[in-house]
Parts: sequence; structure tokens; C-alpha cells
Amino acid sequence: MASRQEAEQQLQKMTSGLIEKLTPVLFAPVSMQKMVTSRDTPAKGPVWVSRTVFDKPEDSHELRSMLEDAFKPLDLGGDSTYDFSIEDVDVQWTAYRSAGKGKEPEPEISEQDKFDGLMKDISTDTVILYAHGGFYYTGGPASVRATTLALARETGGRCLVPAYRLAPQFPFPAAVVDLFLVYLSLLRPGKGALHTPVSAQNIVFAGDSSGGNLVLSLFALLHHIRDHAGGRVRFRGHQLDVPLPAGIATLYPHCDHTSSFDSHTSNKPYDIFILDALLHLQPTFPSCDTWPTKPPREDIYCDARTLIHPLVSVAIAPAWSAKDMPPMFIATGQEKLTDEQYYLARRVERAWCNGAVLPHVVRSWGRFCREVVARPGVLENAWVRYAADDVEFRGMELQSPVDVDEDVDVRREKMKEKVAGRKVWTGPTETAML
Repeated sequence: MASRQEAEQQLQKMTSGLIEKLTPVLFAPVSMQKMVTSRDTPAKGPVWVSRTVFDKPEDSHELRSMLEDAFKPLDLGGDSTYDFSIEDVDVQWTAYRSAGKGKEPEPEISEQDKFDGLMKDISTDTVILYAHGGFYYTGGPASVRATTLALARETGGRCLVPAYRLAPQFPFPAAVVDLFLVYLSLLRPGKGALHTPVSAQNIVFAGDSSGGNLVLSLFALLHHIRDHAGGRVRFRGHQLDVPLPAGIATLYPHCDHTSSFDSHTSNKPYDIFILDALLHLQPTFPSCDTWPTKPPREDIYCDARTLIHPLVSVAIAPAWSAKDMPPMFIATGQEKLTDEQYYLARRVERAWCNGAVLPHVVRSWGRFCREVVARPGVLENAWVRYAADDVEFRGMELQSPVDVDEDVDVRREKMKEKVAGRKVWTGPTETAML
């Protein structure tokens, strides 16, 4: 195994190469990035993909009213306004297709037949509700198909990937509301749904980057409803208990929208996003018909005041103080988001959750998703660090680089200081590329 210094040098070299390749792509207009990354593409090879729609319930006004009431105590005195519109959500079921070979195109059969074929190929009851990443404004089910196929194959189960509403046209909480509808629809399907009801004990929330934030936000919302809103919602004409999932599995989740942790500076040499501010806030970033918004705002996902909402910057969500949480898997690297992920993980661990901080590896990720369903209550805490070339995953004990004893109120004040420096983005002020 290489020394830590050698591994870090290798990581910096890889990072520099990626930055050079990605810069032209990441500095394309928001509307162009969204169009390219969110479009659906035909599936090829050993994968089942069944497309369907989860319809909003006829009593969606009651669900909306419940969400409005649930959000009030979470807003911490803020004066932001939120749109809780409930809309239909396009989704894609994904699983390993044993008969698929190479780049063979997907079969030309109905979506129901594809779903039936998918169900015959799975070997476990695991359902992974997966939220794709993409800065909240790019991506879609097809953009993470390779990842969800790998997870489905590793678990023997199936993934469900929603095409949730994207910013900037649909700011927070639209994406979280969509995931909430999808989760409730898994528990209680609508008429004409392809699937039968799924037990919460068979469901794992998963996501990468901003998608990791969204599933953590969804979980925090569920916990808040259980603790402060009676734990029940009216959905599709019935009073439905809101259970927690079997587990949560995330890759490098975005936990602090204010970028208040030190790793945003200390880990800059190892992160492909080397800039101090988000790409879409750079003075060289091009404007388009969707960004900046009208009226302009300070962030593509929400306004400045909402950046410290506990369902946006989930590191400070009250859910991590609860003691009845399911196991959680967090994979992080030596990146700008590291400290905020450690901070959240330690808060989870102290709430008696079986937390794990592990490397970016699909096998470990998939094993976690499989075992929280198959063997609930048996996972143990694990904090392990791996060098970049540690291909055998021997690892070493992990030391947290952030003060995890810091009080949430102290962290919130630091977040407020960062927010105070945010400026409304009104369009590019420079024409040169980075």
C-alpha cells in the first residue's frame, strides 16, 4: 500500500486531469446542462428499465396542507415562502437483467412486461429509492443507470429512481416533496401502479452528492412528521402511518449549503470543484433563460435565508438527535464536503445509529443496502480510511478532522456568517472562461 503522501499526490494528479476535462462542460449554461443530462436514453445490456408515473393522489391538497404545517417549526423563524405543490412524478425501475448481453437494446415490450420480467429476475425484496446527484439542476434516472444497475445487481433487488423536479425553476422543497410522494406511493400504490405495496423494512434510501442531501432531507422530514405531526398522513383516501426506511446509504452527500466547514478550503487541492463558490455563482458562468431566476436569488436551489433550513443544510437537522434511526452508510473522500459529512455522521452515531463512513466502492455500498434489509439490527459502527490505491481495502482507523463536539447552535451561527456574504447572482460580469 502506498504511503499517505504518495496517495495524496496521486489524487491531486487525477483531480487536475478531471478539472481540465470537465471545465468546458460545467461552464455550459444551466438550461443546456439540464437538457443534456436529464434526457432519457434507451437501456442497453443486462439491465431492466421499466418506466412509469407515480400519480399525485386526489386528496393532494390534504398532503400539501400537512407539509405546510410540518415545515413551520423547522423554519426557525425564517420568513421564506415555499411552494408545496404536489405533482405526478416520472420514475424508472431498474434491476439486473440476466438475459441481457453486451450492448443489446432493451426489449420492445410494454412497461408492464418489463416490470414483470424485472420482478422475475430479482432475488431479494430490497428496494432502493435512489435520488440522483447533479447540483439540484442536472441529471435524471438515465444519468445514474450504471450506478443503480450495479446496486441492483449487488443487492439482488431493484432500484427506483424518480425524475424529481429540478432547480432553478423548481427550488426547494419541490424535489423533497417529489421524493416524499414517491416514498408514500411505494407504501401505498395508486390505481394502475406496476408494483404492489412495499414494506418500509425493505426500502433503503440512497443517493450521491446532491441526491444524498435529498434522501437525508426526506428522512429528516419523515422523522419530523413522526415526532411532531402525529406520525400519520392522509394519502389516497387513507390515514397512513409514516414508517422510517430500513437504512440510508449515501455517497459524498451535500450536507451544508453554506460551505461553512474548513474542508472547503483545506481539501481544495483534492476536489474537482476548486472554486470557492459554486460554479453557477461564478462571475464567468453564462446566463440563460432559466438562470439567473427572475427575480434573481443567491443560490440556484433556494434563497439565502433558506440555506440554513435544516432540510437544506441537513448537517444541522434535528433528526440526528433521535434514537430510533435506521443504520446509515456515508462514503466520503478527501474532498471539500468531508467535514460536513463527518459532522453529520458523528451526530448520527451519538444517536445510537449504526453509522458507517466507508470508501467510494459499490460493493460495500451494495452490501450495506442488502444487509440492512436482510439482517436488521446486526450492523456495527465502522469508521475506516482507505488510501487512493488501497485496492485490497485494508484501510486504517479514521480520525475525524472536524470538531464533532461543536454545538449545533454554534455551527448554525457560522452558517449565518457565510450566508451574510452571499450576493444575489444577476448574471455574468466577466466573459473569460475559467
